[in-house]
Amino acid sequence: KKTYISMRLTIEKFQQLYAISTMQLDDLEKSSRLVQCLTGKSEMEIDSMNIVKYNLLCKKVGKIFDMKARRMSLGKPKDTIKVNGRYYRLILSVKPPFNAGKYVEVLTFKDDVIGNLHKIMASIAIPLRWSWKQFKFVPMEADHESIADEMLDANFDAAYHAAVFFYAVLTHSIKDLEFFLKKEIVKKGIPIMEAEKVLTSLHSTLDGFIQPRWLRTLNAAK
Repeated sequence: KKTYISMRLTIEKFQQLYAISTMQLDDLEKSSRLVQCLTGKSEMEIDSMNIVKYNLLCKKVGKIFDMKARRMSLGKPKDTIKVNGRYYRLILSVKPPFNAGKYVEVLTFKDDVIGNLHKIMASIAIPLRWSWKQFKFVPMEADHESIADEMLDANFDAAYHAAVFFYAVLTHSIKDLEFFLKKEIVKKGIPIMEAEKVLTSLHSTLDGFIQPRWLRTLNAAK
């Protein structure tokens, strides 16, 4: 019987895999947990596998990660995504409809981009509904928490590119926005020194992440 590994990687699934990858475990235990996470099999089922099947499964997992890394490097951000049957328009600029509250939300999530990816997406995603009267998709109201919960099931690749692109745009615009952002962060009750620290560290937010081709081009044009 073949062990099925889904090629669809959601935000929630990637967060689980990322959490495992950062644990202080030996390589054998870590690989076992990664396989459990991707296959949905229990620890007992994994431990009872013969070594040949287990090694083949680990290689399969490795190939999936390699393929995902290549796709993330070559992919591009999209301005619309579909999650559980609902369409969302993504805000990929620092202009309206992006507002002061959303600026502060996104900045407070930046210290853990992967762990907060569903929350970041909720800050830059506008849920849409079909209007027969206007015969097009129109924005609808939804609270941040409910959108964030929905985003856990969003495609990780699409979310990753959207978040990286947004932070790249925000970083490139920081000089023009610094006074405004500092003022809005302080309005939220954050001390001025902390606000300055948040803005200064924004430049390092994207460090250590896979650099998509479009981001390398954007950085070269600075």
